[in-house]
Amino acid sequence: MTDPQLVEEQIPSYIDTVPAPYPLARYSLQTALRQYIVVLRAQLSSYRGSWILQTFISLILPFALVYSAKSLIGTVSPDRAIFILGGNMAMSIAFGPTTFLIGKLGWARQSREFDYWIALPVPKLILVIAIISMALLFALPGLLGSYFFGSLLLGLSMSGAWALIFLIPLGVLPLAGLGAFLGTIAPNGQTASLMSNVVLIVVGFLSPMFVPPAQLPGILQITSLFVPTTYVADAFRAVMGGRLDARFAFDVVILVLCSVICLVVAHWKMEWRTL
Repeated sequence: MTDPQLVEEQIPSYIDTVPAPYPLARYSLQTALRQYIVVLRAQLSSYRGSWILQTFISLILPFALVYSAKSLIGTVSPDRAIFILGGNMAMSIAFGPTTFLIGKLGWARQSREFDYWIALPVPKLILVIAIISMALLFALPGLLGSYFFGSLLLGLSMSGAWALIFLIPLGVLPLAGLGAFLGTIAPNGQTASLMSNVVLIVVGFLSPMFVPPAQLPGILQITSLFVPTTYVADAFRAVMGGRLDARFAFDVVILVLCSVICLVVAHWKMEWRTL
């Protein structure tokens, strides 16, 4: 057997001092932005054959919900109309980015898609942000369509449209982060589909989307405080009703905290390799 120390002594000393034939690359903000654009384009390219269907689904569900609510309730007051429309916009996020990310990441684990991304010089954080950005893009048609169609159907003015544009990313991020986190812990695509159904029931029908909090059962009044859609819907209602007060600021703070927590946990739990 060869003595390791003898082998080290036989290695020429000049090898350690030879400079690299090319300058060492430094990771900068420009590099991160370039990687983000490349990864986002790669993610979007996988839906180039189904983006029309994705857009149609994101539009038809909010339309059906607000039309059903209008048909069941009939004539509503402006305050009630704002309450319904805010809940409908929050529901469109629950039906869109949340379930989309749960399913995408669950099936990605099953198909070992991350084994491909680990071979590329891309940080995991860039991949997480690109996937969530893609979910945000798919959510925009449903959110904007729900707002304009709901405002026309319920007889509301569109005076707060510009303020909603700045609030939409903050409303999408917490639920997108929740979907990304649940998708990372789903072992396969079938489990991810079941988790999506459970999320829709919890965040859609067990929280004050179309029913005022005071009319919910006692246990649901408590659990709704821990559901992000409660604060998303309330923030949308505040903007549409011109109520930019301390309660709106509290909703924004909660949404920012939920966004940060969900994104950090999703980044931490996302495994590059599938066992």
